[in-house]
Amino acid sequence: MAATTILIANQKGGVGKTTTVLNVAAALAQQGHTTLMVDLDPQASLTMNLGFANEENNLAGVLGITERGTKALSDIIQVVTPKLALAPGDILLSRTELGLVVRAAREHQLQRALEPIQDRYEYILIDAPPSLGLLVINALLAATWVIVPTQLDTVALRGLGLFIETLSEVEAEYGRCARLLGVLATMVDLRPVHARDVLTVLEQRNDLRTFAATIPRSIRFSEAIAAKQSLVDYEPPHPGSLAYTMLAQEIIGRVTEKTSIVG
Repeated sequence: MAATTILIANQKGGVGKTTTVLNVAAALAQQGHTTLMVDLDPQASLTMNLGFANEENNLAGVLGITERGTKALSDIIQVVTPKLALAPGDILLSRTELGLVVRAAREHQLQRALEPIQDRYEYILIDAPPSLGLLVINALLAATWVIVPTQLDTVALRGLGLFIETLSEVEAEYGRCARLLGVLATMVDLRPVHARDVLTVLEQRNDLRTFAATIPRSIRFSEAIAAKQSLVDYEPPHPGSLAYTMLAQEIIGRVTEKTSIVG
């Protein structure tokens, strides 16, 4: 059975994409689901945070630059925990994005790379760069679902609106696109009235299907990264860990619900 492939993306940076990929993946793995993280961001924060930086074996070698890559995705995958794995990223992905411009089927290279390993995992989570370049287009066409993390401020809300518009534009251009699974409020501090107002706006938008789980702002996330772990593994009882565990359960429920409807 093919994996459920979920992109975590927002064209605005600093909204907790990488933290969300790592902690949702860890929560899914803890719940017994084989999960692969794909670090498609040239900043490679996910890869470096887990201590798997490797100039030879990373996603750039799979996707290639102006020509097809020389490695298969299975060649570069690193085991994080028994149920969790990582396809590392690298700064060379910035050259990949430039090189893809002259490639045939340039928008489908990630989809091609993922196909041979689809039946090895139950979930594949993609961490994409905060942009709307060819790497993100590749991710939108390779994934079935997209989750959009956002902070609770007006600037982030505008960025969210632009990204939702992009999903429609990609669908119109290519005839398919990852569908919105939900919007996730991250780095949440509900003491300011403004933050509460923005959350209310999100929750009132039925088309956004904002997740019930909200991710609190906490220094513990950085402390977990210093230990090269997700917070879910580093400190399971922490409110941030519990929030991501709840989010993972919501994701499973929504995917199951929508798959049942389609079926």
